Amino acid sequence: MKQLIILISLVTAGLLVSCNKKELEENNRFIVGVWEANFETLSGCGDPAMDIQEEISCTETDCVRYTFEEDGVYFAEVTIDGETFGEQGTYSLDIDKLSLCIEDEGVVTCNGGSYDVNSTTLSFTITDVDSGCKISRTFEKINSGI
Repeated sequence: MKQLIILISLVTAGLLVSCNKKELEENNRFIVGVWEANFETLSGCGDPAMDIQEEISCTETDCVRYTFEEDGVYFAEVTIDGETFGEQGTYSLDIDKLSLCIEDEGVVTCNGGSYDVNSTTLSFTITDVDSGCKISRTFEKINSGI
């Protein structure tokens, strides 16, 4: 009886690892492409006046856009009042965490958070260490080919 319980436990653990591996492979495939933010929530900020929840859209003067490439490189473009700021770094996915890393003067800094991705939608949540705000953004895929 004890051997049967051990066998069932091993099979169950193997199935869980297999399912997680398959989900992670799908997530890695889904994230590749160009994404534009369409919804943003800031909550739990040190200053409650900073808490917001709003629909956003890309225009010529305002936009948040991320591009994820198959080789683990990402590009971020944020346009505010017509001025565009960019960032390039690397990304990695775990089953429940998206990490974005940038290098500045030889120092690598990574920021990560929870995510959910499918073929058309990416949701990403991080906590800003300076403001304490929990920032959640939802993105729509605008181009799946790189």
